[in-house]
Amino acid sequence: MFAEGTVIEGWLEIELSASVVRIGSEDKWVIPVDLLLKKPFHIGDVTPYVAIGPTIAFVRGEENIVGVGAAAVVGVYVWLSDSWGIDIELDYALVDEDGAQHELTFAAGPTLRF
Repeated sequence: MFAEGTVIEGWLEIELSASVVRIGSEDKWVIPVDLLLKKPFHIGDVTPYVAIGPTIAFVRGEENIVGVGAAAVVGVYVWLSDSWGIDIELDYALVDEDGAQHELTFAAGPTLRF
């Protein structure tokens, strides 16, 4: 789930995103929340982007932990029409969750624009 807004038209966007991830067969869940500054590159029906910003991870398992860190993202929107397309991204986060944790996430799915 995410919400995105334009800060500087055609040059800078801001995104607040959250997801829920289950870790392996353990009864461990992570909810990362990112606040990203995103630089889009508008090239016709394809919009590659890079983004950076702070992240906070809520970890629920044997112990409940709140970790803070930073995230970096690369991705691309492929617009199939004026209002909908596909978002593909790779997200790397370095988070202090009772020690440094490296988190790499791949995501892809439909997206709408208004």
